[in-house]
Amino acid sequence: MAKRNLWLGIPAMVLVFGILFTACSKDGGGETYDPIVYTSKDSGGKTYKLEITKNTGKAAFTPASGDNYTLTVIYANETTKTSTGKVESYSSTTITFVGAGNVRFTITITSGTITKIEGTIPFDDGTTVAAPGTVTPQGNNPGGEPTPTTPTNPTTPTNPTTPTNPTTPPANPMTGTTWVHDGTTVQTLTFTDSTWSMVEDREDGPFTWSGTYTINGNSLVLTSPTITTWYATVSGNTLVMNNRTYIKQ
Repeated sequence: MAKRNLWLGIPAMVLVFGILFTACSKDGGGETYDPIVYTSKDSGGKTYKLEITKNTGKAAFTPASGDNYTLTVIYANETTKTSTGKVESYSSTTITFVGAGNVRFTITITSGTITKIEGTIPFDDGTTVAAPGTVTPQGNNPGGEPTPTTPTNPTTPTNPTTPTNPTTPPANPMTGTTWVHDGTTVQTLTFTDSTWSMVEDREDGPFTWSGTYTINGNSLVLTSPTITTWYATVSGNTLVMNNRTYIKQ
C-alpha cells in the first residue's frame, strides 16, 4: 500500500515542479514589452523603420552590443527591403550596426528620435544602399512601450446661427417715378420718397405745385399749402387723380 501511495504522489510532484519551472523561466517576472521602434523619412520619400530587441527576444530598453535589429526601408512605390543584424556598439547618441557581409552603418538618436543615418545599409538580399544622412522623425516608440495616442480635441461647437435681419420693408413704389397727363394741358407729376411736385404747361408759362404725400396700398393722399387735399389711386402704369388719368413714364 505504501508503494502505491508513493507512485500516486509522483505525478503531483512533477506537475508542481513544472509550474515552478515555467514561472521562473520568465525573464524579469514575466512582463513583456514592445521592441524599441523608430520611424523616420528621408527627403526622397523613403520610410525607415528600425526595431531593436535583445538577443534573448526581450525588448531592448537601452540598445547594447549583441542586440538584434531589423531595419525596414519602405520605398515610395511601397516596395520594401530589410536589413537585419546586430548592434555592435552604443553611445549616448550613436548606435553602430553590423548587417549582412559585415557591413556597418550608424544611426544618430537625438532626444529620442532618429536624426541621421550614415554609412552603407546592407540588405539581406545582398544589395546595399547609401544611407540618407539627415532624416525626419515620423513617430517613435523608445522605451519599449506603445506610443500613446494623442487624444483629439473635443469637437469645437459651431457658432450659433446668426439671426437674419428682419425683413426689409418693400421700397416705396412711387419713389423716382414720373407720370404724365396729356389732356387740354400737359401735367407732369413726379415723386420722391415723401414729396411730390407737378408742373402744368400753360400758355403763360409752367405752373408748379408741390407738397408731401402718404401711401397706403394703391392709394395716395397728396397735400400742399396751395391746395386742399388730392386723392389718387394707382393701378399698374395708370394713376387717376381729380378725374384725370396719368400714365407712368
